[in-house]
Amino acid sequence: MSQKSQIGLVALTALVISSMIGSGIFSLPQNMAAVAGSQALLLGWLITGVGIIFLGLSFSALSKLKPELDGGIYTYARDGFGDLMGFFSAWGYWLCTTVGIVGYLVVAFEAVGGFVDTPDNVIFGKGNTFAAFVGESVIVWLIYWLVVRGIKEAAGVNLIATAVKVFPLILLVWQPISFKPKCLCPIGQGRALLRLKILMSA
Repeated sequence: MSQKSQIGLVALTALVISSMIGSGIFSLPQNMAAVAGSQALLLGWLITGVGIIFLGLSFSALSKLKPELDGGIYTYARDGFGDLMGFFSAWGYWLCTTVGIVGYLVVAFEAVGGFVDTPDNVIFGKGNTFAAFVGESVIVWLIYWLVVRGIKEAAGVNLIATAVKVFPLILLVWQPISFKPKCLCPIGQGRALLRLKILMSA
């Protein structure tokens, strides 16, 4: 690989973080809090976290067993199960990635709509209006144009996008820590979940 096509450690780390953090982490908690208790939510996140850890360990083991395979999921599936499974793996991964990008942009424009929309003038709504569709399409084609120009330009934009994703999560973790304990005492479980829902939908 030429030096021109390589990216640095920070950009590569941001690429991995950005691929792991999708729109679900911003939209799922408020939806789950409305239908489940805190114990069920924590158990669900725990099971998911353990599953992700095992998935990461599996890829780590595969990279050590087959260091010559550097094409990711596609090459592992093709080498282990044949061309047909490699084909399905590649297209399945592409479809999941595409749906994930669309979902993230819809959630992002819905969040923007929370700031600019009014009851009399809905511009972005739930991320499914014509204006939101145009904005989402422009962003997708802009990212495609950057990828075509070169990996370093795309990695730079991805670094910014990762910072935008991570900042709300840091803020969400920091806010409960900064609260005074006496303020949390009178809040019941139902009111706490409602407060979490309002915070996540902001």
